Amino acid sequence: MKRQGLGHRIVRYRHAYAFIAPFFLIFAVFGLYPTAYSLVLSFYDWSANQPWVFVAFQNYRKLLDDPVFWTSVWNVVYIYLINVPAMVVLSVIIAVVLNSPYQRFKDFFRVTYLVPYVTSVLSITIVFFVVFDDSRGLVNLLLSRIGLNPVHWLTSKKFSKVSLDILVTWKWVGYNMIIALAGLQSIDTQIYDACRIDGAGTLRTFFRISLPLIRPVVGFQLIMATIGTLTMFTEPYILTDGGPGYSSLTPVLYLYRSAFKFMKLGYGAGIAFLTFVLVLIPSVIQVRLYAERGRSYTAV
Repeated sequence: MKRQGLGHRIVRYRHAYAFIAPFFLIFAVFGLYPTAYSLVLSFYDWSANQPWVFVAFQNYRKLLDDPVFWTSVWNVVYIYLINVPAMVVLSVIIAVVLNSPYQRFKDFFRVTYLVPYVTSVLSITIVFFVVFDDSRGLVNLLLSRIGLNPVHWLTSKKFSKVSLDILVTWKWVGYNMIIALAGLQSIDTQIYDACRIDGAGTLRTFFRISLPLIRPVVGFQLIMATIGTLTMFTEPYILTDGGPGYSSLTPVLYLYRSAFKFMKLGYGAGIAFLTFVLVLIPSVIQVRLYAERGRSYTAV
């Protein structure tokens, strides 16, 4: 049978292609073109109202030697190492509790945990800014009531990243809980019935049955958390403005400062693509790792 060319298929299925064409047009205008334009811009030295000067890979060489950029990378790695494990563990524990047939008011608790996720991140960050305020914040007020010294949550290099960890964990644990709960509910209840008949306890059932079966779900949580943490912007911008010093600066916030505050647009484009590479590497590793584990588990 003769294979049809692309042009012939487009003409034959022109009505179907007409329905999906708006997506590709919008993506090309608002997604593909700005990305390609930024990639070209990263090879130029360009500030506002100044002519473009081609510098090849000079922006990237400067970035590799830029201590502020690598400080911002270390900051998101630090936040990731604390925030993501805590968020994933908490979400799975909450999902297990809400999945229990003996838990009452399930719908109420599901909505309660999901409210932070559907609330605007700007609104949440402003609320946390008030809560963590050094002099009049609710947290320090409670600490003073029990006889403890106030903590400089937003003006201390030590605690600025901790405050971001608390904020991000509180906002995203509900989203991850819903994902984990969906994974738990997809497990056949007959498996749990067989475990109870065999005398397996709650903890043994969780670690031997539930956790291995929701491993792909946990992998998805880790991948999405990796992307979200490494590209964090709004939370540090509103809560700490990257300070004090550079203690809570993130790569995307550094991109914003370089491109739109100091008007180094070519350098900012270089930050964007180097950040993209730094996000892509762990994401691909995690995808391949969980894909291989999934194949091994299926084979077994």
